[in-house]
Amino acid sequence: MSTHLLAFDFDGTLFDEHEQQVPEALYGLIQQAFDAGIRIALITGRWELPPEFLARLPHHARATSNGGQVRIQDEIHVQHLISQEDVEKVARLTHTEAELYAFSTTHFFTRAPQGARSQRWSRYLPVKPLEELVGAKVMKLNVDHISVPELKSTLSEHLPHLTLTGGQVPYEHFLTITPTQANKAEALKYIASTLGVGLKDTTVFGDSDNDIEMLRLAGHAVQVGHMPYLQEVSDEQVDRPADLVAWLQNFLAGVKV
Repeated sequence: MSTHLLAFDFDGTLFDEHEQQVPEALYGLIQQAFDAGIRIALITGRWELPPEFLARLPHHARATSNGGQVRIQDEIHVQHLISQEDVEKVARLTHTEAELYAFSTTHFFTRAPQGARSQRWSRYLPVKPLEELVGAKVMKLNVDHISVPELKSTLSEHLPHLTLTGGQVPYEHFLTITPTQANKAEALKYIASTLGVGLKDTTVFGDSDNDIEMLRLAGHAVQVGHMPYLQEVSDEQVDRPADLVAWLQNFLAGVKV
């Protein structure tokens, strides 16, 4: 049991997007697993997790920006960046009315620096207009607009080396763009290897399309929610984040659910 790795997506998996919180009991159960020697990883599409959650979720490794940056014990081990050329191409192909923004290693860049999203991110990062992006170390781009499904198709054709997630249920109008190597499966492989855990001894939890490949790679895959496209890569399914309470209780008792 001490060589097992539990790897959790955050939004929709640990974090209930309807309740806007992590079910309280999960904090204690993840702490119990951590204290018992189980390796814990958080693997998210977010640029970073808010400190109020990080402080309560003990973990040995953390991958952010869909694997664009990987930390082991809070030390950065992996960092993938989007080239300036690709950033410019994405900007040209994106609808002029779309909300386009970028996360660099140090700043949040956006077409709408006074918008609501900018105000939220200003808690964590300095905000700059997108025009000042030149020379920045960009980890990921996001597009929020009704045109996203069409944009995803266009980018797949013109920039096939980039990793594209979203543009389908439950994020039909939201797209995340990261470098080729920045995906959750590669992050899982790196984390498991670095922590000395074989992939067959990993259990991965996820809820949406950016989790597909890491669920496929895992020794055991747990789907949270009901996205049909995850069924073929999952070994079992729970309805919502709160159901992970019973799953972890059984796991800690040494019983496979």
